[in-house]
Amino acid sequence: MRENPTNLFTWATSELSQDAFICWLLAWAKPENKTVNESMHQAGKYFLKALLAKHEIEIPEILTVQIITQKFHIDVLVIINNEYAMIIEDKTHTESHGDQLERYKKTIEKHYPECDQLPTFVKTGSQSNNVKEVEAEYKLFLRTDFLKTLSVGRDAGVDNHIYLDFLATIEALHADINSYSEAPIKLWKRTPWERSPWVGFYEYLQKEVPAIAWGYVPNQNGGFLGASWNLLRWEECTACLEIEQGRLCFKLEVKDVAKQSELRKEWSECIIKSAKQRLVQTQRPQVLLHGLTTRKARIQ
Repeated sequence: MRENPTNLFTWATSELSQDAFICWLLAWAKPENKTVNESMHQAGKYFLKALLAKHEIEIPEILTVQIITQKFHIDVLVIINNEYAMIIEDKTHTESHGDQLERYKKTIEKHYPECDQLPTFVKTGSQSNNVKEVEAEYKLFLRTDFLKTLSVGRDAGVDNHIYLDFLATIEALHADINSYSEAPIKLWKRTPWERSPWVGFYEYLQKEVPAIAWGYVPNQNGGFLGASWNLLRWEECTACLEIEQGRLCFKLEVKDVAKQSELRKEWSECIIKSAKQRLVQTQRPQVLLHGLTTRKARIQ
């Protein structure tokens, strides 16, 4: 993890801090701020237009920008030209939950019926997929969009430290996640999971195998980042392959507790026998997990 103690966002790491940066940058898009700082005004306009572009909307002239925070529990609500109501659901490393995305849309439809609604999901961290957000008809503005958009301002000469600190923070996060292509694998576990090269590696695997799903898996030993795929369902159990930050495992979920022991033995023998036939080295785990999910064999 690349830390710079003089960077504001080394210390301001919460989603509220990211909300504040988004609001601050959007405020520079207001016409009255053009005379305050021309380069920041242009950077704010460019950011707002980049968000609008996700909805395929181009505004010839930005006349008014009203920024409202935490109203109706919405992270940021932006009213543009009294014509558009942009809902911004802002996340760093957490994910949307429950029915909040749909609820926000219904609320804005009720309270701002005169405005076209622009639901937008903004995230600088990573998650396995954005199915929930896409199904809720939210447009995605992700870390790569931030990098592209904010880099334009820096290249144009923006020298504001808050702006540059946020961009540097996102660049460092992106570099950490994508360091899997260079950093030795033994170092991957030494970074916090949200910055882990395992995230970048799993994202790379998803491009090759779209069915892969990954995420943080909590357990009594501190948890791990797992990626699973090849999910198969039978009458008595569900099986899949899973990478557990280094270990490739076959996992089995058995709903009937009475049959767990029997199926554990049966599948362990089957997997190890099949692996030997294919000259794949396998290893029984020293401890078989109890509960619905059981690690059957480690494939090395």
